[in-house]
Amino acid sequence: MGNACRNTKIQSLAVVFACFSWLFVNCAKAPEQKLTDAQEALDSAKAAGAAEYAKGEFLCAEDFYYSAFNDIQDEKKHFLFLRNYDDACRMLDSSICSAQKAGKTAEIVKWRIEAEKKLAAERVNSFKAKYLSQGKITQNKNEQKTQTAVNRKPL
Repeated sequence: MGNACRNTKIQSLAVVFACFSWLFVNCAKAPEQKLTDAQEALDSAKAAGAAEYAKGEFLCAEDFYYSAFNDIQDEKKHFLFLRNYDDACRMLDSSICSAQKAGKTAEIVKWRIEAEKKLAAERVNSFKAKYLSQGKITQNKNEQKTQTAVNRKPL
């Protein structure tokens, strides 16, 4: 009977040890890789011009990042087994998504601005050529000199 009692105590201690080992190994770790990924996404968006061309989405991404960063710092103050980084992970995922969206939006806006500039220049040149040929407008002196130099034939 004494042997059975001793075996039960050993088994109980083994179970307790296994539980603590599992908790220690699987306790929440700070999402450092996600933090790095979010920072890289923000840097990429900023390089694409998101701070200027997609300001709202970019600021939203930054807000998510800084909120997650602060949450991680707060969780690190808790006892090891009580840390929970789920909210920080969700905020970092949102930051990455918003930063990527801001970067793509900035690229589209920049492309659209360039396309509109080219189109406007083409329209101005088209109207100018049309009205010059109809005699409704005349060239200014700088354009006349350039035009004369272009039309001049080599000797």
